[in-house]
Amino acid sequence: MEILLLIIFPIITLIISAIVIGVYFSDSNKHKKRLNNNESARLEQLRKEVIKNINAIKSMNKTKEDLNNENINLQKNLISAINKQSQEINKFSDDLKNYRNSIASNYNKEIIVENSNIKTYNNNKLIFNKNNIVRGLITSEYIERKNNRR
Repeated sequence: MEILLLIIFPIITLIISAIVIGVYFSDSNKHKKRLNNNESARLEQLRKEVIKNINAIKSMNKTKEDLNNENINLQKNLISAINKQSQEINKFSDDLKNYRNSIASNYNKEIIVENSNIKTYNNNKLIFNKNNIVRGLITSEYIERKNNRR
C-alpha cells in the first residue's frame, strides 16, 4: 500500500499541477486581458473627454480675458470721449461767457432811445429799450409756464 501511495501520489500531483498550469495559460487569461483592454479603452475615452473639457474651460477663460480686455478698452475710449467732451464744453462755456461779456459791453453802446421815440433802421438789428425788454421777459415767462403745464 505504501508503494501505491508512493507511485500514485506523485502522479496525482503531476496531474493536478498540469491542470493548474493549463488553466493558468488558458483562455481565462485572455478574458482578463480583454477586460483590461475594455477598461483601458474606456479610460482612453474618459481621458479624451477630460481633455476636451479642459480645452473648453481654457477657451472660456480666454474669452473672459478677451472680454475683460475689450471692457478695459471700451472704458478707456469712454473716458477719453468724456474728457474730449468736457474740454469742448469748457471751451463752449468760455466762448459763451466771452460772447455774453461782449454783448454786455456793447449793450450800453447800442441802446437807441431818443425821447422815448424808437428809431427804426432797414437792417434787422435788435433794439434794446425798456418796452422791448419787458415784452421779452413776459413772453419768456409765458413760454415757461406753457411748457411746464405739459
